[in-house]
Amino acid sequence: MKREYAADTLKWNLTDLLTKEKDRATLDFLCECVDFLLKQPKPDAETGLAPCGCGGNAELCPVNDYYTARCERCRTTSDYYKTAGETIDAWNKALG
Repeated sequence: MKREYAADTLKWNLTDLLTKEKDRATLDFLCECVDFLLKQPKPDAETGLAPCGCGGNAELCPVNDYYTARCERCRTTSDYYKTAGETIDAWNKALG
């Protein structure tokens, strides 16, 4: 299932449910929550890495002939990749 499909389905069902209950404020709030969750994190202009899910900044770490990305806050790491570009793409894809 794709995120956008899940979000649209959730919004449609919330709209159906809450319009019957005449609770427009709750509907608007829940739809805003769905939109917020769908926003892609913006990569850092210098590193190209998106922030970690915990909100921490990610850093690119060369290790021997490989690269990994690591969160400075929670220490989550990516797998090891041959190039920096592969590492950045994998890190950002995992968060999106």
